[in-house]
Amino acid sequence: MVKRRKAAQRQGARRPSSPLQTRGSLQTTHLLQTSDTDADFAEDPHQVELNVQRELFAHPELRFSSLVVRRIPNGVCLEGVVEAHVNSPDVCSLAQAVLGVNEVLNHLVVRRLLAKG
Repeated sequence: MVKRRKAAQRQGARRPSSPLQTRGSLQTTHLLQTSDTDADFAEDPHQVELNVQRELFAHPELRFSSLVVRRIPNGVCLEGVVEAHVNSPDVCSLAQAVLGVNEVLNHLVVRRLLAKG
């Protein structure tokens, strides 16, 4: 009995090959939903984080003293400290330009740099 329960638990952790799965007298129905967020997570989450970091670090007018990028459903969360001029590019727009990022949760602390005069 315990072996069957453990086998059923392991089977439950895997995605079924069909929407309707029958195992002996146990019948489990799995509804698979596809949405934009499912498609976004098809990308390797760590790779998306790295791509966002690369995109942001590629702009010399943005000076990050710290930056943490974490994957969230449908996008990324940005945390850290950045020094930027008033006319510097928008970090949210830059992050959204990366494939797999539709939303940006911006928790950056921004220090404004004075224009050279």
